[in-house]
This record gives sequence, C-alpha cells and structure tokens, in this order.
Amino acid sequence: MPTTAHPDDILVVAWLKEAEQYPQFRGRQVVSSNSTQILHGRRIRRAYLAHGFAGTPRSTEFRALLARHQAAYGTELRSIDDFAADYLEDEAAAYLDSLDEDVMM
Repeated sequence: MPTTAHPDDILVVAWLKEAEQYPQFRGRQVVSSNSTQILHGRRIRRAYLAHGFAGTPRSTEFRALLARHQAAYGTELRSIDDFAADYLEDEAAAYLDSLDEDVMM
C-alpha cells in the first residue's frame, strides 16, 4: 500500500474520525461529506469515497458537488477500495513515461 496519496487526490469520509483508517491522506486531502464548501475553488484529480460516505445526511448534496467537479475539471470519483490499484497504475505509467524520455535522449 502506498505511503502517501497524490497531492491532488482527496478522501471523502462520513466523519473525520473515519480518516484515521487511511493515513495516506493528510490535512486538506481529507474532506467530510458534511462540509461541501471546502471543495470550492479546488482542482481535484480523484475523489476517493470512504465506505461510510453514502450513509451521511448530506451525501446526496456532496455527490452533486463532486459531479460538478467531474464535469468542470475531469475529477474521477472512485471507491477507496480502488486506491491501491490506482496507485500502482500511476506508478507504472510514470515508469513508462520515464522510459520514453530515456529513448528520446
């Protein structure tokens, strides 16, 4: 499992206490579904939804906000279960890019 998340990724949790299960996300990368205003003006690459997210009273409103981010910035909405696989995919893509750069030199 990766030690840190990409700086432009966020974790959406039901309650901030839930974020303790995901130490890869730190500080402003952790967002409670009860605080929609925290996303305004931010470009987010991927929004990982924790398991408790769907059970919150404001999850519908928050999901609508994420859908606007998706349309405006191409934000990907993902389950937290996808985090490790996405990380490996990103690492593989970065490695392949580095090989392309080596060939170009």
